Amino acid sequence: MGTTLIVGAGAAGLAAAIFSKAGRTLVLEQLSQPARKLLATGGGRCNVTHSATIDELMATFGKRNRFVEPALSQFTPEDICELLSQNGVQTIVEEDGCIFPESGKATDIVGALYSAAEKNASFVYDCEVTELLVEDNHVVGVKTASGKVFNADKVIFCTGGKCRRALGSTGAAYEMLSKHGIKITPLMPALAPIFIKEKWLAELSGISCPNALLSAKGVEPLSGAILFTHTGVSGPAALAYSGQIASRFAKSKEPYILKLSYIADMLLQDWIDLFDSWRRPYGTSQVNNLLSKYLPKALAKALCKQAGLESDTIVAHFNRGMTERLAELCCGTKLTITGLGDWESAMVTHGGVSIKELDPFTLESKTIKGLYITGELVDVDAPCGGYNITWALASGKLAAEQ
Repeated sequence: MGTTLIVGAGAAGLAAAIFSKAGRTLVLEQLSQPARKLLATGGGRCNVTHSATIDELMATFGKRNRFVEPALSQFTPEDICELLSQNGVQTIVEEDGCIFPESGKATDIVGALYSAAEKNASFVYDCEVTELLVEDNHVVGVKTASGKVFNADKVIFCTGGKCRRALGSTGAAYEMLSKHGIKITPLMPALAPIFIKEKWLAELSGISCPNALLSAKGVEPLSGAILFTHTGVSGPAALAYSGQIASRFAKSKEPYILKLSYIADMLLQDWIDLFDSWRRPYGTSQVNNLLSKYLPKALAKALCKQAGLESDTIVAHFNRGMTERLAELCCGTKLTITGLGDWESAMVTHGGVSIKELDPFTLESKTIKGLYITGELVDVDAPCGGYNITWALASGKLAAEQ
């Protein structure tokens, strides 16, 4: 049966501990408690998974969909909820399909996972792993910052990526693995806010649009909720889009433009037709007041100003040029991206251990026997919605059961 070492006690590490089949399982965690990052997710509520079907789950991982299938199909959202239920935590499905603990407390999720894990594994805290030990292309253990060596015939890396260093994701594992020839694809912050050059946007800080459409050169458009901040755009859709545009933005030699449509299914002509429909019945009404029936009032006023309208412009004075400018802004405001959130504001790491390095059916390294790599460490990421935690849990389980 041998000894299995699990490096990291986050979502993937706890799942690996729960399902490990080793004679002896040790979890080595560099912090003084498990799952610090998991505790911070979902605003402290922990969006632990999603009610999507397996096909829908796979689709959120884009071109990595086939790679994640073996893990996701063997530990579904239903399985995750059942595991939590067995350990005293009931879950609820919200309108958008996101699944949270019924209590609304991330501590309950962590408590349930830890309770199940400690029945099957021992935990060593304040234990920073600094080196992977390999002999004849087979893992033999790890070395820690204190110089102590833990021997094992199987090592599962569950350290998380590079974002939120204070919560344990330092990115040190990438360097440890690359020293042994494991290919690491470029790392970038993902699920991070998008910073915008245009200063007028700051006036909208705190304003949200529930069904906006984001588009940028070379990337498929994405719809969903956005939130304006004093520095740009955040919210679920913007966070998800940041990962998709990261590499394009980094390589662009010209200003990289984000286009925002504030109601995803309304096209240019739809807005023009709407404005034209106001002319006869609402001639003396202010344009910004009518527009605020469709968009948040502060946004409606800001867009009217950007289109060249005065704050008191009435429909009778709403000429064709104004109509077209306002319609273009409503369905495609052009904003200049100046940057994406840094590692401390990002929620997920984009990039990581190349999927070509791993067997998708086991998550074992193709070059180092007994080495397994899971969760955010792998070059796999998805939008907000519980998908990344689902992958972490499912990949931890898959690796542990081998």
